[in-house]
Amino acid sequence: MTQQTETIEESSRVLIVAKKHAQFVTFLKNQLKKYQTEVFFSPTVPKNLNHFSYCLFINDKRLLQDLSALPQKKIAFIFLNTDPFPADYLKKLHDYNATRRIPFRIIHITGDLFNAATFENILWFILSTSKETYLPLVLPMQQKKPNQTPPYSLRLLHFSRQKIFGLVFLLLFLTQFVFIIPLLFSSFFAYRGAIALRDGRLERALSDRDRALPFLLLTRKTYSLSRPTLLFFSAATVVDNVLDTEDKALYLIQLSANLKNNLKLFTATILNKEKTPEEIAATGQELQTIRETLLQLSETMTVLQTKMPTFIPSLVGVKQKLRRNTDLLSQAAKFIEFLPNLLGKEGEQKYLLLFANNMELRPGGGFIGSFGIVTIKDYTLNDLHIYDVYDADGQLIPHVEPPAAIRKYLNQPHFFLRDSAFSPDFPVNFEKAKFFLEKEIKLNGFNGGALITTSAIQNIIAAYGNLYLPDFQETVNERNFYLKAQIHAETNFFPGSTQKKGFLSSLTQQLLVEIDAVNPLFLLKSIRKSLDEKQIVVTADLPSVQKLLDTYYWSGRMIEPKCGDVIPGCISDYIFPVDANLGVNKANFFIARTMKLTTKIDLRGKITHVFSLTIRNGSPAEVFPGGTYRNYFQLFLPPTAAILTVTKNNVLVDGFDQNTGVYRSIGALIEVPPRDERTITVTYELPLEMPRGKNVYQLVFQKQIGSTNTDVSFNYQLAHNLALVNQNFSPLVNGQEINYNTNLTADKLFFLEINKD
Repeated sequence: MTQQTETIEESSRVLIVAKKHAQFVTFLKNQLKKYQTEVFFSPTVPKNLNHFSYCLFINDKRLLQDLSALPQKKIAFIFLNTDPFPADYLKKLHDYNATRRIPFRIIHITGDLFNAATFENILWFILSTSKETYLPLVLPMQQKKPNQTPPYSLRLLHFSRQKIFGLVFLLLFLTQFVFIIPLLFSSFFAYRGAIALRDGRLERALSDRDRALPFLLLTRKTYSLSRPTLLFFSAATVVDNVLDTEDKALYLIQLSANLKNNLKLFTATILNKEKTPEEIAATGQELQTIRETLLQLSETMTVLQTKMPTFIPSLVGVKQKLRRNTDLLSQAAKFIEFLPNLLGKEGEQKYLLLFANNMELRPGGGFIGSFGIVTIKDYTLNDLHIYDVYDADGQLIPHVEPPAAIRKYLNQPHFFLRDSAFSPDFPVNFEKAKFFLEKEIKLNGFNGGALITTSAIQNIIAAYGNLYLPDFQETVNERNFYLKAQIHAETNFFPGSTQKKGFLSSLTQQLLVEIDAVNPLFLLKSIRKSLDEKQIVVTADLPSVQKLLDTYYWSGRMIEPKCGDVIPGCISDYIFPVDANLGVNKANFFIARTMKLTTKIDLRGKITHVFSLTIRNGSPAEVFPGGTYRNYFQLFLPPTAAILTVTKNNVLVDGFDQNTGVYRSIGALIEVPPRDERTITVTYELPLEMPRGKNVYQLVFQKQIGSTNTDVSFNYQLAHNLALVNQNFSPLVNGQEINYNTNLTADKLFFLEINKD
């Protein structure tokens, strides 16, 4: 045959199928890798061979039984030390091979002394363009040397005393560390269970826990023999910490399963409207069990934090997550103390839910498109009804004067519930919403309520993954929720239609139906994230609950700028930028904002601020839901602040609104066309001057309800007679200049201790 061959391309993928002959396969793989190919190995024939350029089958005749089923690709059959093929069978294979577009090869090898030339011949034959089908190769056989080693019993007689002593010492040494073997297995399963728990795969975590427990028990039994020796060498502490860490990790998995089961039972009880007095009492007890489980989880996570070593970099992030989860569980346990009263143990409770679309952002969170009424009594959800806001607003009879900005820029002479979130302070807006519902549809007697933005609903859906809504035959998730909501709630909408409330009602119902399937920790994280980022704000009539909400800054209340008596020599500062979309569109979906605050403190200690806000409108065109962003921008400052200048794109703004009360505020309309940006800059100063000696400067930077998380940069420029002594953040300090970049995810307090000469 002529030596014409094709070249193996660097992108070729070669499959080797063999059940045995590991040495031959290893040699063959190494030879193929010289050609920069991808080599894959399998003990069985895959169902789909289309992914491979070449397929090599070792001692496998099954595919030769049905030649018509052979795929049209380079295939070679290699047979090692098997019976040779009969001549008539080889002729049959050769004749059939001649009919194929891509011929197959058969290589028969006798012997086992392989070398590089052997594999070169094999590859040459496989890649050749010859019409030959069969290649026999005869190799030498390895010569086995006779076993001249004496029996074990005779060899033992020749051991010297030193060797016997060394063997005994080795055995004693191994018995001291035999516990490491089961410890490795228990650690592996405990680690895998922890990863599964982190990812929300609770069933897998429990399975790994059950596998780890026997190995951990065996480790403790064998370790009890070694511990005295390790104590003598001061090495037992490390092993003790590892075992304690595993104990706590496995206990954490079990507690998580208990919590999920308890919550599942409690949720089913809440939705059951036919409870007996005994079941009502049992529900209260179940609530107490949940609280105790939360506290046990929090305590276990705290111990895990302390037990985990700090010298392993990968564990630093784990410790931080445990710390955050500990705080989350502690907060949840505190609120459970008040749940009996909130869930109607002492009588019926009625709550108002306001659903705000923060893609049409308003000072108090967004345009209110829907609202819900929840009634609860005796730990039972008696009713949850969703209304479209126009159902109520259409029944308003008396005239209510709107805020000046709504009358001026929306050309709307009346005030309605849908626009009532026009104060940056949620308690003010909530009182206004109750006023409208009383006037419009005679609803009153609320014991508290919440405003929930579109972003909050997305966060909650994220904990579920995918939600199927049977009424709409739609699958909703975090990514497509807003689009689906727009399609079903906004497209072809007219006042009086039911499509908006129908979609929200179906979604709310499905969230309740599937709550027992969701990971409780994921759900708690989603709710806490929404509360921290002010996508959910809550108010309650119960003073103890309201105090707790205010403590965590979850009530959406404006913070009054003051230092308090406990901080001597304190200067209090405050800033609160607020947007109001008055463009009758959902342009906030396309809006990106950046903020910068430059603060100069001169030789006298006088403070001057320059605040700038840049708004970029990514709307593709003047088409709904995007379009021009008509933003009535407000900036709330300390009441003593003196406004020096207001500019828009470096052009002075003369006709801005000003008000003074608890805060000094300014307001101006900023219009940002699609694919454009605007920058508004406000320069102002505080009348106070820092005295000599130690001064404490604190700045409260408040985040707007419903606003996206915004990048903020700070620049402090201190005169040469001022020295920064301490601060509660990590800035970049360069001489007398201090820089700090952050993201405004929640209300933030910045603290600086400055010494003035």
